[in-house]
Amino acid sequence: QVITLSLLNGYITFRIYQKTLATVSQHTLKESVELRTVKVARQLLPEINKTYESLVKEWGEDYAREVLDISIYITDKDRIEAASFRAQIRDFALFKSKKVVFIRPKLGQIVEEYVAKLIERHPAYSSTLLAFCGGPKVSGVLAEARST
Repeated sequence: QVITLSLLNGYITFRIYQKTLATVSQHTLKESVELRTVKVARQLLPEINKTYESLVKEWGEDYAREVLDISIYITDKDRIEAASFRAQIRDFALFKSKKVVFIRPKLGQIVEEYVAKLIERHPAYSSTLLAFCGGPKVSGVLAEARST
């Protein structure tokens, strides 16, 4: 489990770094991350926030937010643990900018809004990767949102 968590942490950090810095003038990276437990969030969020804060320091908050549109959803049902973690991260840039929330994401709405913005921008080039972990119900929601 530790190895899987480490790999996931490395992948998220690398993807944010690669996509953001490699294509700054071309794209906005829309990243939505759902973390099921506060335990996992405690391990991943500091690294993600550190990367985000370095972008803010380098580019300024407005431009960093324009280039990297990240949302982190923490869905742990343990309210006491969630409140404790919320207090721990209150000084994180991502938390202050309301990019870390303690609710379930509305996946269909996220995909629909992304597609609408993409159509509105009329880019000459676009690449979209929709990756998720979930069962048939999640797959159905995303397939329906994508096709509308």
